[in-house]
Amino acid sequence: MRALPPMSPALRRHIAQLLHRLMAMAVFPCRLVAMNALPRGFLPKLGPAKAKACLYPDGDARLLAYSAIPLWWRVLWGFLNREGPRISEAARLQVQDVDLDRGALRLEKNKTNDPRARVLQVRAHDTRSTFITVALANGRSETWVADRTGHRSSVMIQRTRRAARTFAELGLGELASLA
Repeated sequence: MRALPPMSPALRRHIAQLLHRLMAMAVFPCRLVAMNALPRGFLPKLGPAKAKACLYPDGDARLLAYSAIPLWWRVLWGFLNREGPRISEAARLQVQDVDLDRGALRLEKNKTNDPRARVLQVRAHDTRSTFITVALANGRSETWVADRTGHRSSVMIQRTRRAARTFAELGLGELASLA
């Protein structure tokens, strides 16, 4: 038999959860077997969480100035980094969702099904993680970040705390404005 492709610990755990759920359904409500063959707590453990990476302001400025990268990519990275949407939310944006006269942005469809509107900070660069890191490092509250990113709990925001502390200790400040 061929070897299975390598799987991450998270994928192995997810598969194990599905198997456990399937076996539990075989017990009840299906009543196909008397008991679940998989004991509670058998799930593989997840490894330690990876540190979140973020782009520093000088790297951001170099990326935005690098003319070998198409302008539309640079503008997209700038928007993602400064406004904090998911890439899928940015990809779904339509002209009517952006009001440049008032500097407002509307995200009607998103992962959490929680429509959001906010004032745009028209500046530029990279990732959602960078947005959160820079915001926290510069004194923005978790509530402020969650309002813009759509996070419903602080768990995901907390994953960038260490990077934000490093960012603040280095005194890197805000990203340069795109305007």
